[in-house]
Amino acid sequence: MLSQEIVPADSLNQFDSKGKKDGVWIEYISEYFCPVKKEKKATYFRYVKYQHGVIFHTSILKFNFISKKQNRIVTPVKIDSMNKPVMLDGKFDFYDAKKNTIFMTCFFKNGWLEKMIGYDVTGKYMAMEMDYLEKYNGIESSYLFTYYNEKGEITNQTYGILENSKWRTVRIK
Repeated sequence: MLSQEIVPADSLNQFDSKGKKDGVWIEYISEYFCPVKKEKKATYFRYVKYQHGVIFHTSILKFNFISKKQNRIVTPVKIDSMNKPVMLDGKFDFYDAKKNTIFMTCFFKNGWLEKMIGYDVTGKYMAMEMDYLEKYNGIESSYLFTYYNEKGEITNQTYGILENSKWRTVRIK
């Protein structure tokens, strides 16, 4: 399964015939989980997959919500003593610093985002989950999005599917 493999360097960061990102790319990330362009400014890195310029594995970094003042991250990753970015691997919990409540947990394996859990505003229950290991009919660029109520019951399940550089959804509940 691609989402758990370490990708060979010679197959990274490729472009298609139209000059659009295609295949697996390395994304550099700051200590506050915001994308950065230069490796030397990064604390972490992860893998993302593109289909002719359209990104898959977007979720957490689209928000750009982490800052020194507002939120904090609890991470298992040790910073490299040579100041090189460290591959994301393990569980990362994100907390609202003002309320001291958890609002998101992300699970990475070998640099790939496997699952993201979002909590309600109080941090008391899981409100949603994006599971990148759950595939729709074996389509690699698909994931399962699940919403929960305060009792932990599923209220909605939808697959997000990236095919031919276009997103579509299939609701299952």
